[in-house]
Amino acid sequence: MKKNPFEGINFAKNAENAETWLAAKVRLEEIRQSICERNVSYGELAELESLADYIESGDVQLLEWAGVPEFRE
Repeated sequence: MKKNPFEGINFAKNAENAETWLAAKVRLEEIRQSICERNVSYGELAELESLADYIESGDVQLLEWAGVPEFRE
């Protein structure tokens, strides 16, 4: 079963940040789909790197593709 991506988010507290967060999560899933289909573009990889702060720490697939080091100093 897939984890609820909205768990623990108080959308009423800060609607603008919630909207940004939601848009980033949706785009990350679209990029993940491109990766799984082996149809990812260089533009999507660049976008993925720019969205690295929105990738969950346990999401190894997206973190690797985003070029995030395994151990941050």
